[in-house]
Amino acid sequence: MKVYNYKKAKELIEKYKDQDLKHVYLGMKEDWSWTSETIWSNNKYLVKLKKDTRIAGIKSSYWATPVIELEFGDHLLTADCYTYE
Repeated sequence: MKVYNYKKAKELIEKYKDQDLKHVYLGMKEDWSWTSETIWSNNKYLVKLKKDTRIAGIKSSYWATPVIELEFGDHLLTADCYTYE
């Protein structure tokens, strides 16, 4: 089962937060419109990312791929963001 990798999400936010990072989202790639949630905006975390955190009510999937989307002023960076449980 694929589970959100909150450690990786935090590492990416810390890496890019001083590079015009506007918003960060987590969600399931194959069902993005129903499962994505803003986790970071205006230079602060909106969601506490810890082991039992659920994004849009979900923390893992057998079939969908957890991804992170980083929104900058002029582009998006999307990456897989999961580990296995």
